Amino acid sequence: MKKTQKQHRVRARLVLGNVFKAVEKLDENASPEAVASTVLDHVEDGDPDRIVRIGQIAKLVGLSTSEIKRRWKLENSDFPKPVELGGKGATRRVGCRESEIRRWLRNRTRV
Repeated sequence: MKKTQKQHRVRARLVLGNVFKAVEKLDENASPEAVASTVLDHVEDGDPDRIVRIGQIAKLVGLSTSEIKRRWKLENSDFPKPVELGGKGATRRVGCRESEIRRWLRNRTRV
């Protein structure tokens, strides 16, 4: 089903409202990079705190799932830490906040 122009405008207003709220929460001494990163997190997907599962993380960052799990186990890794979603043993569900993944990617490309 195609979205109408009105639906796109409503979605854009919602995203912009979320961007303004997120920027207002930043410290008044926040760097321009921090503000830009916050804006990008909200504009890229509209829901930066959405939890993405390991398969989606692998597609976003270009790493294998085993490499992601290895980085999660390392204490000094700068890779975003997983969020427990429930389950036990082999069926344990974990993911990461999409905003943290995108921030990690931007920091990697600046290095």
